Amino acid sequence: MQQGLGYADMLDVPFVYSSNGDGLLLHDKTARAGKVEREVALDEFPSPEDLWNRYCAWKNLTPATEAIVTQSYYPDGSGKTPRYYQVNAVNRVVEAVAKGQNRILLVRLLE
Repeated sequence: MQQGLGYADMLDVPFVYSSNGDGLLLHDKTARAGKVEREVALDEFPSPEDLWNRYCAWKNLTPATEAIVTQSYYPDGSGKTPRYYQVNAVNRVVEAVAKGQNRILLVRLLE
C-alpha cells in the first residue's frame, strides 16, 4: 500500500488498490464512502468508467470542463514524451483554465 500511495501522489490520482492475494484494500483520498481506507470484495472492484466518474467528481469536472481537460495537447515535434511531473503541471493548468481561472502560476523548483 505504501508504495502505491507514493505512486498515487506522483501521478495525482486519489485511488489506490492493494491486494495480498486474499482480499483488496482501497485507499480513497476523496473519502466519499466515509472512510479513507477500507477492505473491498473482488466483486466491488470498480469499472474504469466508475473510477473515471469518481475522479471527475473529485476534481469537480463538469461535462464541459471534462471535454477540455481530456483533449490531447499539441506535441512539440521532438518525439520526446514529457515526464510525469510535466504532465501533471500541464494537466493542472488546463484544468484551471477550463474551470475559468485566469491567473495561474507555475514554479520550477531546483533541488
